[in-house]
Amino acid sequence: MRVRSAAVALCTVALAALTSGCGSAGPVTTGTIAVGTTVSQEQYLADTRAAAGAIRDFAAVVNGLPNPLTREALTEAAGAMADPLARAEAVQTRLVAERLEDQRLESQRGKVRTANAAVIAGMGRMRNAAQAGDMPGAKQAAADLQASVEALRAIGVGGT
Repeated sequence: MRVRSAAVALCTVALAALTSGCGSAGPVTTGTIAVGTTVSQEQYLADTRAAAGAIRDFAAVVNGLPNPLTREALTEAAGAMADPLARAEAVQTRLVAERLEDQRLESQRGKVRTANAAVIAGMGRMRNAAQAGDMPGAKQAAADLQASVEALRAIGVGGT
């Protein structure tokens, strides 16, 4: 019942690669923004990197679960899932609100935010199952999370 580390690493690389060639890093913000705010390419890149980091950190908790899994280990891991899940949700709020002038990146942002929403939903289901000590639910959530990470990764592979 593990989310494969390789897939999560590929997802991280895919998110960063989505915006390759966007220029050097400029000043970026991490707070909330108003819906429809036009952001720089650098801000979008920073947000995709933050999303990838939150996914990676969540996956590290899941990948750290023992095999065979115990109910105690599962419920104990739930607390460690909270921070990466909250960070992923905050970044998703930004990805939904922001807009880019570059239409290629704007199209890509739409795909990323949709796929990222599925990943976050999977992360939430995984944390809920962990909190409840629901081992069958956690197993299903991990499989769903893996599928959603693969879909997000595919955006970088398939292009826009």
